[in-house]
Amino acid sequence: MPVSPDDGARLTQRIAELYADAELALLTLISSSLVRGIDAPDWAMVKLGELRLIRGRVERELAALDVAAAVAVR
Repeated sequence: MPVSPDDGARLTQRIAELYADAELALLTLISSSLVRGIDAPDWAMVKLGELRLIRGRVERELAALDVAAAVAVR
């Protein structure tokens, strides 16, 4: 199958969209987590306790992004 310059442009656009979507999802996750209970006196300690959970969700999101990018490239 012939390859055209448009193929590269489409692939670049798709990968950029994947990363933009992942960035928005991660920012939404982090911001919604930070805002919950923001007025509580123990907010910082609670957020520190949630950090491991958030890190796990971020790692899963990034793993899914790796898979999606690899599929798009194929």
